[in-house]
Amino acid sequence: MPELCWDMGRTVCTYHAPTQRCVTGTEGGKESTRADAVYMVKVEGPENEDPFALDCEGDKDVCLQREASLNAKYKELLAERNDMMAANCPSQHTRYGTINKREYRIWCSRHHDVEGFNEEHKNVYTLAACADLCTRRA
Repeated sequence: MPELCWDMGRTVCTYHAPTQRCVTGTEGGKESTRADAVYMVKVEGPENEDPFALDCEGDKDVCLQREASLNAKYKELLAERNDMMAANCPSQHTRYGTINKREYRIWCSRHHDVEGFNEEHKNVYTLAACADLCTRRA
């Protein structure tokens, strides 16, 4: 709409949204306000450069790096979730499983007398983490 003001050589124009009209005026003309109108005033000169110009290439590179980082983290979390699901004790009881390239037979503590355990480790969420812990301590 400001282009219409420029084209007509006017310094003041108003856009009335309900009727979709642009009304132009002059500096000395009658001025009244309406709640449903947008008032515009001509500025001295057109801006030659955008003060909010975007650096698309820089933003794109940052975005691609972030996407790669998030995809790597997603794959990590997906693998961890799959390990946690595989560690579901009752479903794995008496089965054989390969953990960290070694084969183990899995015995669920829910099927055994827990009084016979020598030690218990908290916050070990995957079979791989448990096997690593036991291997290091052996």
